Amino acid sequence: MAAPPALSIREQIFVDLKTTLEGITQANGYAWDIGTVSRGQLAPLETSLLPLAGIMPAEDPPEYRPGTLHRRLLFATRLWVDVTLAAETASGLEALIADVQLALRVDPQRSGLAEDTREAEGIGIKWLYLPGGETLAGADIFWEIDYKTALNSPLAGPD
Repeated sequence: MAAPPALSIREQIFVDLKTTLEGITQANGYAWDIGTVSRGQLAPLETSLLPLAGIMPAEDPPEYRPGTLHRRLLFATRLWVDVTLAAETASGLEALIADVQLALRVDPQRSGLAEDTREAEGIGIKWLYLPGGETLAGADIFWEIDYKTALNSPLAGPD
């Protein structure tokens, strides 16, 4: 049986993000218990195990520097909450946004894999209220993570 492939620094960051978001529980001092954390695109209007957070990568442009490849990973956390679970739509969604903002800033270096995790400058948050009788409300929070890899391998940190 072949050994599993080594994870790139970027993939290790995504694993760390998923684990961090899964830790959003009332037992850990947050307002909400995250029901589902997924990677990539969510099914349209996924409604099982709400509230949910999806990690949606957007881009990861390189910047070449002597001996090191610097990268800025841009991604969104897409949040959906069933507003029937909250006393008020806006305050329930805002509490979930705040939970995610707090959780992702607990360890901005992503267990030593990154230089910083911060909300994306100039983008921030976009709200996703659904019209009519729908009971879902959501938001995309855009983030940037600066990290480095070796010039010749995405699997290794800089020398």
